[in-house]
Amino acid sequence: MFRKYKIFFWVIIFGALFGQSTIASNIEGTSTYKDYLFVLVHGINGGSQHFNGQDHRDKGLRLLQQLETDLNLQGHVYAYSFNDNKGSSLYNVRELGDRNYQNRASYTDPNGKWTSMDGKCWLDKAREDFKLWYADKILGKKGRPDLVPNSVVPSKYILITHSMGNMAARVNEKATVIIKLNNITNNSMTAYLAQATPNGSTELAAGSELTTPNYLANYIWQYDNTFAKGPEDGIYRVEITARDEAGNESLPRTLESVRIDRTPPAIYSQTTQPYVLSNIGANAYKTTLSYRLSDSHSVKIKVYNANTGHLVDTIENAPNSATDQNRIVWDASSINLPKGAYRFQIIAEDDVGNVGTAYASCVKDGIAPVISYPVEDNAEVSGTISIRGTAIDPDWTNDKPFKNYKVFYKKTGEDWKTDFVEVPLVNRDPKDPKNISIRPLQNNSTLAYLYTNNLENGDYEIKVEVEEDGGEKLVQRYKFYVSRINCSKPGLF
Repeated sequence: MFRKYKIFFWVIIFGALFGQSTIASNIEGTSTYKDYLFVLVHGINGGSQHFNGQDHRDKGLRLLQQLETDLNLQGHVYAYSFNDNKGSSLYNVRELGDRNYQNRASYTDPNGKWTSMDGKCWLDKAREDFKLWYADKILGKKGRPDLVPNSVVPSKYILITHSMGNMAARVNEKATVIIKLNNITNNSMTAYLAQATPNGSTELAAGSELTTPNYLANYIWQYDNTFAKGPEDGIYRVEITARDEAGNESLPRTLESVRIDRTPPAIYSQTTQPYVLSNIGANAYKTTLSYRLSDSHSVKIKVYNANTGHLVDTIENAPNSATDQNRIVWDASSINLPKGAYRFQIIAEDDVGNVGTAYASCVKDGIAPVISYPVEDNAEVSGTISIRGTAIDPDWTNDKPFKNYKVFYKKTGEDWKTDFVEVPLVNRDPKDPKNISIRPLQNNSTLAYLYTNNLENGDYEIKVEVEEDGGEKLVQRYKFYVSRINCSKPGLF
């Protein structure tokens, strides 16, 4: 039996990345931009910073920049985060849009400053922030939002969420709410139950259809929960019905074409040709990076010096075909790019902000020795430490073979010594001193052991010297500090 009582969608938020760039691009080219307030809500505490923090832009979350700069929506975009993302979803939903709810939560103000205050729900907070912006930038009356007429404040919202999934509905009496998710992509269906409970309010904001006590039902998905993962990727038809204690059931309310997309682009078949760059001819010190993509909206390539870890080049707007092989030529002829290995980081982003990464590498002339531990110059060490890194043939442009590598140390102001350093026994020639290896090593291998318990406290330096038989010789040095006070603590191996 169907009973005609009212059920209202309060807000539907599917976490992950559905709706980010997609929503913006769907209205691009129209004149309706500024009829909306864009409310960005992150499911992580303090997460409003994820939409515009410098540390996160390389991971695809450049949404504030895209909306404000690319679409010229300054003053219409506001980022917030839930006060307690692991708390009751009832409060999360009310915090987002219940105009009778007073929250105490974090947000990013129009000037990009994160703060915390006792304020209104995020929909109303966005209206207040818009008035502050309009008074300052349009009227030239900073701090006077009272001068801004309500007629210029957008009355429509576009909600964009991240890292959280939540669905809620209002009903006009106590009921069980049934949420059905029909995945049109793979023809599967899942159903969830939620109990409608009193929301603590008998009056709603002007314009609401409800004038009697009302109940709020909601269901929450958190995608970072290993034991309760959210819905799979796909296009969904969502159906919600409510059933009261007597078994009366409401007519269904539906949402069509709800997209969930959390899968990053796949990058595969990435190669460099040639791997070892030629030092002669028309294409001297050039290599072609090739890769394929499953799908992508944009691709950026970062090039790092594998010896130092320093970023040496960034290629914006790299080829992003999902059907053909992508190729781009990289020129390493600059004198600012020394001999060594270079690593390409391929960063592909799809249309909703999911990001995939893959790597390829090439070698210019040869690979200089690398000391990867101690990690930083002037690191404080004690006890027996493992000197790790790479020591292989330093010049790949000739036919001369690898001869050996040697490890030395010295205290600042003194001569190089070998008394308390030795390379692994398996890599030594019995006729050679214990600081010489006749075997090349790479990939963060243990090059030698240094026994600092036999050294005085102070500043020291390590030297790794790699040599070809009658050819190139290259050296890498690192500074460190010996502190025997901590000699009981093990070093990093």
